[in-house]
Amino acid sequence: MKDMEKFSKSFVKYVALILFLAIMLGNLFYYNPAYFPISLHMGTRLLLAGAFSLASFLGLKILQKFWSLSNNKSYMLYIVGLAFLLRLVWIFLLPTPPTQDYLQLLEASKAFAQGDLSYTVTNRYIDFYPYMNGFVIYQGLLLKFFDSIWLLKFVNCLFSAGTVYLVMAIGERLFNKKIASNIGSLMALYVPNIVLTSVLTNDILATYLFFYAFYRLTCYPLNLKNSLLIGSFICLGNFIRPMASVILLALFLYGSCILLLDLKFKRHHLLPFVMIFISFYVLSISIDQALLKTNLSAQSTQTTNLYWKLALGLNPTSGGKWNQADYQFVEKGQTPAQRDELAKKLVA
Repeated sequence: MKDMEKFSKSFVKYVALILFLAIMLGNLFYYNPAYFPISLHMGTRLLLAGAFSLASFLGLKILQKFWSLSNNKSYMLYIVGLAFLLRLVWIFLLPTPPTQDYLQLLEASKAFAQGDLSYTVTNRYIDFYPYMNGFVIYQGLLLKFFDSIWLLKFVNCLFSAGTVYLVMAIGERLFNKKIASNIGSLMALYVPNIVLTSVLTNDILATYLFFYAFYRLTCYPLNLKNSLLIGSFICLGNFIRPMASVILLALFLYGSCILLLDLKFKRHHLLPFVMIFISFYVLSISIDQALLKTNLSAQSTQTTNLYWKLALGLNPTSGGKWNQADYQFVEKGQTPAQRDELAKKLVA
């Protein structure tokens, strides 16, 4: 029986590592074929996969060292330090100058920092994706005090390493120190998380804010004060990158199951649980109205471009990725309503 249990644990562990490696290779080949200096035919793909697998094997040895630190009280500090150091080295080694949409967002942020709000109308990208305005304001506030692209990337490193800490804290609260050490080490060494720190993308800050909300939900008692904080941080994450609809749906389904099965939870925590949603929507509407009244946004960020991502994701010829043809078709619309209609035609 013990042998079977040992085999089962080993099987699950190695299958998980194989899947982790497969995801890494998928990211490498799926998103970046145009950037390789050599053509990616079957032979070169196999060679790159072999080299990447070898590097992953060496990385696993490093992981095993860090996993052994789970008995140390300061294991989180070691892993977060490793995560931050890797990201800091990356932004030094690869400057990654902003291009395309990232460049437009940076230009809008610089305009905001200088007090020029005309970008809300003249910047085509902000006009097309007004929900990006939250990220523009965030970058603009940093640039107002420190006019440095490098600083923006340095802050990315801080938030990315901070997310590693939050994930470990949640893992320790729900499971134990060993599992927290495992998942923290994987996140610290996860290549896409490292690479993104040199890109001026809204993913990093939004992910940190969402995970901080999860951290408050998991590691603190669910009372009215905490529920207001949870809803507020989900709202702030959504202000930077609009993904809260999925999070709130998951939270609603999770809470509904508990409410049905646990009468004690219903008696003591129903109001705080509902307050998470109320605080989110009240703060979201307040921010949106404040932006409109202060001319920080030319249009509402709440209901704009509802169908663009859907139309994009359902295009089989582009694999669901962004493509110039779809963008040019939808861009013909002069108003948000017209662009929604054109996006619907793509879906149809």
